[in-house]
Amino acid sequence: NINKLLKIEFNYSNEDKLILKKFEKYKNSLLKEFSDIVEWNELNIEKKIKDATNLNSLSFKEIAQPLRLLITGNIFGPSIAKIIKILGYKETIHRINRF
Repeated sequence: NINKLLKIEFNYSNEDKLILKKFEKYKNSLLKEFSDIVEWNELNIEKKIKDATNLNSLSFKEIAQPLRLLITGNIFGPSIAKIIKILGYKETIHRINRF
């Protein structure tokens, strides 16, 4: 799983692509939330993900699942906030924008 996380490009299944397509309309909202973070830590990242879900009247899964897919290449895995914190702001934004 670590090797997959470090990969630059991911191969998405058709089901994955569908999840990501649905996420497109919420992506800018999440990017805006992330750009407002002053201190890049797990608590602030998780709060901004929750803020984006509330703003768009979505479940956490509807934002976290495609976000995890973009960040890690998998729908399931460890805490997305921890991974995002470790990757850093610049790499996280790059991964969100590449699909």
